[in-house]
Amino acid sequence: MSRKRENSKQQSRQEHSDNGQLVAARPTVPKEKLLLESGKFCLDIAKLVFGGVVLAGIMKRPMDVVLLFPIGLVVVLIFLGLGLYIINKLN
Repeated sequence: MSRKRENSKQQSRQEHSDNGQLVAARPTVPKEKLLLESGKFCLDIAKLVFGGVVLAGIMKRPMDVVLLFPIGLVVVLIFLGLGLYIINKLN
């Protein structure tokens, strides 16, 4: 490999701070990818809450089912809506 190529690769991996010192280059994450991952995360949380509500409902422990299902349903709908909104925002 030629010296020119090596030098350009080294310079692309390193950045200079305001006072001239070398600092490591930080990888940048595109906004679209960050939004997509945030939307997927919200959908995963909705699935986990739904699974937890279903499992808690079929267990034979004494609990207030009147509170469990409506609160669980509201939380699932909030995270589902938020996840779909974030993902749809990309289009």
